[in-house]
Amino acid sequence: EDEDGDGYVAVSSAVLELTAGRCRVMAPEAALARDPDDAARSLSRLREIRTDAVARRRGVIADLEREVLRRLAHAMREDR
Repeated sequence: EDEDGDGYVAVSSAVLELTAGRCRVMAPEAALARDPDDAARSLSRLREIRTDAVARRRGVIADLEREVLRRLAHAMREDR
């Protein structure tokens, strides 16, 4: 809350630091809104962005796994 009234924050992921009865939120991505419905829409967008990023990382990891297996199989064939 500030001089303009209540505010809401949509956070896709965060770390909470609790020290001496105070809470600090550290978030890589967040959106501020004055209306709870706007905050909910922002949260949905942040979740979509995060889901897409996770899917891309999984794809990269799968590609790397395939390449490792290919190289391992190739090396094993050469050793025969």
